[in-house]
Amino acid sequence: MHENYTYNMVELPKGKRALMNKWEHKVNTGEVDSTPRYKACIVVKGFQQKKGVDFDEIFAQVVKMTSIRIVLSIAASMDLEVG
Repeated sequence: MHENYTYNMVELPKGKRALMNKWEHKVNTGEVDSTPRYKACIVVKGFQQKKGVDFDEIFAQVVKMTSIRIVLSIAASMDLEVG
């Protein structure tokens, strides 16, 4: 993933700590004749969060293509700029 530039390593701000995480792996078989699709996702162990410290700052940069298409179609129909 690093060779494909899937993510960037960044320095933590002073006074912040990194939460533990783990990789979740699964195989989507779908239909009988289809080839299996292998998926991996990194998830944060949320039980380590502390309210008021790092509780409101966790997010995942994952979006479905249908969501992007909907936002773009609404912006186009209302003649809005997306930036």
